[in-house]
Amino acid sequence: MEEKEFVSFEIAVKLKELGFDKKTITWFNPNGCFFWKFIGGEEEKDYTVSVKDIIDFEHYPGYFDAPTYQQVRDWLFDEHSIWITLEHYDHGEPTHKLPRGFAFFIEVHGYCEVGKSKHGYFNDQYEALNKAIEEALKLIEE
Repeated sequence: MEEKEFVSFEIAVKLKELGFDKKTITWFNPNGCFFWKFIGGEEEKDYTVSVKDIIDFEHYPGYFDAPTYQQVRDWLFDEHSIWITLEHYDHGEPTHKLPRGFAFFIEVHGYCEVGKSKHGYFNDQYEALNKAIEEALKLIEE
């Protein structure tokens, strides 16, 4: 896995505030530095623990689990019935009439809340996912 497959520090902070508690293999320290939880060894073990399992938050405040985008999408759906869909538009040669890039939709309980026209198109899937997750988290806060 690569670091780009995990949400940003800012999203991780917001997720913690909203109750995200899934086990992850990475975390951020209070300065926003990204760390893997893997510990070397000969035997393969399950190191997917929550940062709260290994860090005493009373003595080390500010540590945040760093989930993958997929973990966040699953959590949004399982806990809040929010579904994020990405679409990719590539029409070969760019024209002024056809969209290019990534767009997202957000459904809540099966009804579209945020459509692609509101936020336009993004250069890559991670930009689109970041914005989609930010918008989904705003819906939870409302």
